[in-house]
Amino acid sequence: MSKKINVGNISLSNSSQICIIAGLNVLEDHDITIDVATSLQKLCGAAIGLAAISLWRGKQKPLIVLTGGEPLLQVNELLVKELHRVGFKIAIETNGTIKAPENIDWICVSPKENTKIEQTYGDELKLVFPQKKIKPKDFENLKFKNFLLQPMDGPEIKKNTISARKFCNDNNNWKLSLQTHKIFGYP
Repeated sequence: MSKKINVGNISLSNSSQICIIAGLNVLEDHDITIDVATSLQKLCGAAIGLAAISLWRGKQKPLIVLTGGEPLLQVNELLVKELHRVGFKIAIETNGTIKAPENIDWICVSPKENTKIEQTYGDELKLVFPQKKIKPKDFENLKFKNFLLQPMDGPEIKKNTISARKFCNDNNNWKLSLQTHKIFGYP
């Protein structure tokens, strides 16, 4: 029996367009998008939270995932507080170069080459593998509950997946993370 999963997503970028997708039901093909032609920094956290919750179609407690570009360029404590106040659980996926505000419910850091990690703890560290200048062992001293390797997409995806799987088999604290939407042919 399949289970409905309700997830909301706020995609943040430095551009003047911000998308809020709320009430996405994975088993039913519907979503709601609002384009906001102003910077999130200029919007009140309460207004964003109330707008997003008013669109929520799920029955479970809503989960909102803050993504980007780099979402922590816009996310601040007020936004986190207001999203919680109106009932959202909050997850974020960041490159880790900016420390996240307190009280985010789930923090995923996906480090990139040639960057300095400021967010040194969280729920998961997801590393694209392989990369020339950073290795999984570079991050094992950080305080994450889960360490995930995601095979680098592209022409060598099969080779990268085999390599990542082998690394995970040889290093028990790392788990394989697959982009299943790409496996099934979705962009």
